[in-house]
Formats: sequence, C-alpha cells, structure tokens
Amino acid sequence: MSKVKSLKEIVEKLRSCGFECEAGPLENNVDFQLLECIAGVGTKSSLEIVARMRGNVAKARAKLTPITPQEYRDAIVEQAKKDVAELNGGKYAYRVCREEFVVNKEKRTVVALLRGAFTEKVQHRGIAKCAPSDCFNAHIGKAIALRRALGLEVPAEYLNAPHPTEVRVGDVVQWKGQGEYRYVINEKQQNNLYGFLDVGTGRDYGIIRYDNLTDITTVIDDTREGVDGE
Repeated sequence: MSKVKSLKEIVEKLRSCGFECEAGPLENNVDFQLLECIAGVGTKSSLEIVARMRGNVAKARAKLTPITPQEYRDAIVEQAKKDVAELNGGKYAYRVCREEFVVNKEKRTVVALLRGAFTEKVQHRGIAKCAPSDCFNAHIGKAIALRRALGLEVPAEYLNAPHPTEVRVGDVVQWKGQGEYRYVINEKQQNNLYGFLDVGTGRDYGIIRYDNLTDITTVIDDTREGVDGE
C-alpha cells in the first residue's frame, strides 16, 4: 500500500501531470490556484488571486509568501462583506427591493429577505445553513443567502472556507468534548492570556492563561461583530 501523500505532494503531482481543465491547463483553474496557496506552494499568479480578494496585489508581487488557511479564510470573509455591499447597491438594485437579514446564531442560519420597497412584501428569499462541523460566520452566510435570494451562483470558496486556526477576540469557542459549554473570547493579551465570557450565563471568568488553547478548543463562530475592524 502506498503511503498517504501530503497536500503539498498532491498539488505538486497534479501540476507535473499538466491535467487539462475548462480554462486550459490545470494551473489556470482558480480553485487549483487557491489549493496551491493553502498547500504552501503557491505561485505568484495564484497568490495574486487571494491578494486581490484582500485588495493587496502589490504586496503579493513584492513578496512571494504562501498564505495560511487562516489568511485564506480571512480573505473569504472580506470578499463576502464586499460582495454583500456591492449586491445591495449594484446592478440588482433595479428589483426595487429592500434587503433584510435574519441571523440566528443558535440555529447557525442566515436568511436574506428581499422586500418590496413600497409593499414590504417578501418577493425573494435565500437561506444559508452552517454545517455542524463548520465554523459559523454571519458575513459569509449573508453573502450566500443574498446570492441565493437573487438567483445568483454561490462561489465555491464561500461553501468550502477552511476552519479558523487562530483564536481571536470576539470568537466563540467550545472545549473539545464539552460541546454544551460556549465562551466568547472577550480579551486577549500577551503570553497566551485570554478572557472568557460564558455565552449561556453571561459569567465573566476573567483572564486565564492557556498555552494550547487552539488545541483544546474549537472556534464555532468567528463573526466577531462589534469588534474593531469587523
């Protein structure tokens, strides 16, 4: 039995084979280029795709640095925010509708309602449901739901965003093996010091040190609404 190949080995093998895709050679396929970046073997062109999502092409050209899964997720979230803003005021405004989003963090769903500007009647609706094993993000959910309400294609990256690999202020985490307990990270200091707020009771546990927090917890919601820069 052959040994299991690493993600990097798979990408390099596919590249060497020169497989064809709809855009011609496999290296022209956008999904493959993003896969290269995640694997840490991205070329300048593939890195620029992600950089464009972050609005920073110049930086990618100046320094060829493979992105991490967390950076890729961050880029997808920023693209989703931009997508919603552009769809709300862009070429689909002719529908004369007012958009409304219903975010349910308990059910991990986002519903986009397009109401008539004068009648308030719901003319179109779309829904995004987060899989139990995925991390909920309301920004990505809004982009998915709005596109479905408008009858538009949902980009694959919205549906396949990698899981967060960092714990940040505003994230909701669960201890692995203790799914009934959820905590908001309300503070983060140097030396792996974190502040915890119980989602269910509202109890503030103060600052606690965890050197392995990313290993013993799972980020289940990284929307981070109300946090600076979000």
